[in-house]
Amino acid sequence: MPIVSNKDLRTRLIVDRHIKTYDKSYERNFLDKYIKEMRQADLEGNKDTSFKRNQFILSLIDFIFPAFTAVGVQLSFLVQYFLLYPEVPKRIQKEIDEVVGAGRLPTLEGRQFMSYTEATIRETKSKIVWKE
Repeated sequence: MPIVSNKDLRTRLIVDRHIKTYDKSYERNFLDKYIKEMRQADLEGNKDTSFKRNQFILSLIDFIFPAFTAVGVQLSFLVQYFLLYPEVPKRIQKEIDEVVGAGRLPTLEGRQFMSYTEATIRETKSKIVWKE
């Protein structure tokens, strides 16, 4: 039996679970759409189809992997930015304290009142995209 990573194993489990619980009368997401195409190709005897289980797993990895890595990368750039410019997190904290206050959590509605915080996060994102 080959050695597989946890990520590959989780992906295979997700695929297997979706295949087992597939209901052709109700499509939950793009995974069900893919299963529908796989089954249709099987019914038609289409051996040349790209809708196969292994391709399904690879597609899911391609779909999920960027979502898991993007947040960590952005946070690492944000921490680096804070270390290089220590006045920035102080100003962000001040803005959050003024808008949110003590004793409650921030909400999406408060986001529009935290322009410096929002701009810093967006600037960090743009540095990730354009950094060479």
